[in-house]
Amino acid sequence: GRAVTVAGQSLRFGRSTSCGCLHREELVSRNTTHGKTHSRVWRAWRIMVQRCQNPNASHWDDYGGRGISISPEWQSFDQFYCDMGDPPMGGSLDRIDVDGNYERANCRWATKLMQLANRRNSLLVAVNGRTVALSALARETGVRYATLYYRHRQGQL
Repeated sequence: GRAVTVAGQSLRFGRSTSCGCLHREELVSRNTTHGKTHSRVWRAWRIMVQRCQNPNASHWDDYGGRGISISPEWQSFDQFYCDMGDPPMGGSLDRIDVDGNYERANCRWATKLMQLANRRNSLLVAVNGRTVALSALARETGVRYATLYYRHRQGQL
């Protein structure tokens, strides 16, 4: 991208092949592993690792402290990224089974609403052969949460 003055014989004998940009690009390429450091997916992976493996991390008690672990394959960011890919806009890492470990079969990118319904303290009800959080049922049906909660307490749901 820049102009440099080079002796003609340096060009003829191949001693000079670029203005210096090529060397810089090769250096960056050699020192870059995945190029995702500081991306959303990398931050999600780092937070997962911290929560499960660092007793000093915030929320340790809710993750590593209660036995939630990371599959051996996901100790490597590259394998985590290969399995999960980039998160969609508004998506964050979520465990399908809140008591299960971080592993491919138990993780997904979820919206905030999906995560709010998938908590240990969510009230789950069986409706038409499926188990759903009461808050999600309220959104689906348009019936107020308080009404559904009352019906559940009365055994009508």
